[in-house]
Amino acid sequence: MEQKKDKKFVEGLYFSASDQQFIQMKIGVNKKQLAVFLKRELGNPDEWINVDVKKAKNGKLYGEINTYNPKDKLGSQDKKNINDIEAIFNDDTPPF
Repeated sequence: MEQKKDKKFVEGLYFSASDQQFIQMKIGVNKKQLAVFLKRELGNPDEWINVDVKKAKNGKLYGEINTYNPKDKLGSQDKKNINDIEAIFNDDTPPF
């Protein structure tokens, strides 16, 4: 049985609904909190942090980090093949 990962929440980003029709959502940024959060995440090998904006039961919006990785469901040979392909595209050596 697969264990459920602990939920992680983004720090320093705050979301609120808009009362204007042409604005979908308002996002507030606490620069210091976000900088500390991102500095902690630098150890994470993923290049991106994906955030799902969700609505709590009380109606408040919040950001949860989406940790889904389709590679987690692949077998070891499939992962190796993907890593080999990614290495080709990420290779900085000149072709000549």
